[in-house]
Amino acid sequence: MSDELNKTPDAAPETDAPAADAEPAEEKYEGILGDYTEESTEAADTAAETEAPAPKKPVNKKALTAVGVCAAVLALGGLGTFGVLKYREVMPKTAASTNHGKVTDRMAACYVQDVVNMYKNYYGEEMLKSYYSLDLSLPLSEQQFPGAENTTWLQNVVSTVKNNVTQYLVLQEAGREIGYELSESDRKTIEDSLGDADIAAYGNNVSESDLRQALELQAYAAGVYNETLKGFTFTDDEIETYVETNGSSYITCGLMGFSVSYDLGDDASDEGTEEAPTEEETPKMDKATAEKLAKALEGAKSEDQFESQVSDILTEYEGYSDEELANLLPTIRNDSFGYMSGNELADWAFGDAKVGDTLLIESEGVYYVYYMTREPEREESPTVNVRHILFSLSDHMDVDSEAATDEEREAALEECRALAQAALDEWKNGDANEDSFGEMATRLTEDPGSQSTGGLYENVTEGQMVDTFNDWCFDESRQPGDTGIVETTYGVHVMYFSSKGDPAWKADAITSMRSERFETWYQEMEAKYEVTLNDDIFDAIQG
Repeated sequence: MSDELNKTPDAAPETDAPAADAEPAEEKYEGILGDYTEESTEAADTAAETEAPAPKKPVNKKALTAVGVCAAVLALGGLGTFGVLKYREVMPKTAASTNHGKVTDRMAACYVQDVVNMYKNYYGEEMLKSYYSLDLSLPLSEQQFPGAENTTWLQNVVSTVKNNVTQYLVLQEAGREIGYELSESDRKTIEDSLGDADIAAYGNNVSESDLRQALELQAYAAGVYNETLKGFTFTDDEIETYVETNGSSYITCGLMGFSVSYDLGDDASDEGTEEAPTEEETPKMDKATAEKLAKALEGAKSEDQFESQVSDILTEYEGYSDEELANLLPTIRNDSFGYMSGNELADWAFGDAKVGDTLLIESEGVYYVYYMTREPEREESPTVNVRHILFSLSDHMDVDSEAATDEEREAALEECRALAQAALDEWKNGDANEDSFGEMATRLTEDPGSQSTGGLYENVTEGQMVDTFNDWCFDESRQPGDTGIVETTYGVHVMYFSSKGDPAWKADAITSMRSERFETWYQEMEAKYEVTLNDDIFDAIQG
């Protein structure tokens, strides 16, 4: 599910798509705090399953991923806005099947379009073209997929759809076993999605009935997935044992950090010469000066002294204004630095370092200095459980949001405000409880990341969501049952505060435990319910 509120992108559901900008593993130095990062030489730990969050602000390089059953929940409603595919007049009927279910050729075509639209909505057409060599105005079959020789974009998308369809059918079979049924709210959402779809965008062979079947299977699979996850519960003793076994994953420390760059001189120049800085540029300092400043930072005796010295460096050597300092200084602090295997900074911070200790790391052209503010311990920061109904700004503009004028954006924002107020008024005039809010969220929200959960995001940590959303959730006066309307860059949100959640370490552990339990369960289901794929039908999709 594309979680539009998260500040930064996390792991997305499984896909064959690699990062378009994949590079060999190497040390990387970027940013201010946490700027010293070193990719582990060991295999990375499996990340807790997340739901393809979109960034708070544009990020130029991200792993290009598509959606699986955990992510594509009732996301087909906007398919008609953007048709790139064409289909042969005659295609075999069954593209994939199990004993009790099947996906037709036309349903498969809908899912292909679904993935393409997910790319468009998540990354934007300009980023797709600039960074992933995907021009949505041209046939996908004529464009090579980055990093995969002899693979077109269409082949990659179709491969993703095969994986998704397999998941849908396996979960459909598992749902039959437990007697799962779509709710009336789910069916209402499907019909609303059909009403918004432009069937003609799919080509002559796809009908409203085909799209309905695709939506129903997708929604059913998502429902089974959510029901299965909810069924995985753990005792406090089980959680404690898991955390002790995987201890480094659930402890954090506090750090301050700053980097001082110096001029590499002729050795760093391609031609063996160095261009003089322009009047607008601030010349880099020499190595001796940078080393002196770094050594002074290394000798800081308190957090205030470390910050004061950083401020002096930025003012004297970088020409920062007071306003620029006010914006940057908070970024030199990380109160929740997590362990990374094989990383020099992490090995120091989670080794014998104590509060007040400092570490200096030199790399080519830069010194990195770190000050420990809190020794490693479990992350006890609070979490909250919150529901919301999003009226998406981009969904209420007649043009692509990237190309919209200020007037068009304001008009769309006014429309979203009116819809949000109407929804809140409707809820207040009804049962006005959490269940009725959840039902309304399933019916109205334009956030696919929370549609299947009734708008619910559980165990949200402070700083995880975009600022105004975050500030509303973590207001000290917030109480269960509180409602409100919040505006973000993504649109207008009707908010419902459900409850306070577990401490961050416990919430993270439960998420990981559920993910691992689900993976084991799904593998058993996949072995139990064989899915037959007809490659000829998938290969017949053109675009």
